[in-house]
Parts: sequence; structure tokens; C-alpha cells
Amino acid sequence: MMLWYYVVSGLVASSAIVLVILNYRKPTFAVTRDGLRISNSFFTRIIPAAELRTSDAIIIDFAQFPMMSPKWRLAGFHFWRRQSGWYVLKNGERALLFLTRHDQIIYIPTNKGYSILLTPENPLQFLASMTKRTL
Repeated sequence: MMLWYYVVSGLVASSAIVLVILNYRKPTFAVTRDGLRISNSFFTRIIPAAELRTSDAIIIDFAQFPMMSPKWRLAGFHFWRRQSGWYVLKNGERALLFLTRHDQIIYIPTNKGYSILLTPENPLQFLASMTKRTL
């Protein structure tokens, strides 16, 4: 009976470790004329350019804008400083997050009632590229 417990516990622990390792890969972001492509270990999503309000996109820091930080996770993953998935922000707004840090975050509102928060490697260059390509 005890052997069964160890086997099941080992499988659960192994599965959890595999999920953490798969999701630990940094998400990648690409801006095209068609829109914003977001890829991580579990899925790829393309948000059409027509839905993005790129003229309202800004770079934020949760220390300066605490009401724009995540409050509740609806569906997603949070491990240390990495957050991805659907969240409700402290200001009540729904947001799709792909964060690896809590500063230099690109905040992109959409026409669909939610915002996107990303942490690309070079936020200034990404923001310039996004506004230039999706106009």
C-alpha cells in the first residue's frame, strides 16, 4: 500500500516540475503588420493590429502605477516573477499578461475590453517598432 503512495507522489511531483520547466521559457513577442504575435511554451496567440490601440501604449512600472499591477489570476501561471495568462488588475481591468519582471512593462490597451502587459527585452525599441508597424 505504501509503495502505491510513493509512485503516485513521484508522478505528481515529476509532472509539476515538467510544467514549471516548460513555462519557464521566456515568452517571445513579434510585431507584424497583421498584429502582435505572442508565443510561450504552451501556446501562440496573434492579436490583430485592428484590435490594438498602439497610440495609447505606454511603458509602466508597477512601483509608479500600482493600480495597473495584477490582483487576481483568472487563468494562467505565476512562478516567482514570471506571470502569464489572464488576470484582473487592481484597477478592475482584465489583462493578458506575459511578464518576467515588474518594471519596464509595455501596457497596450485593446478595443476588446482588455489590455496586454508584456516585458520584452528592449521595451523602448519594442514600443517604437509596434507603433511604427501597426499604424
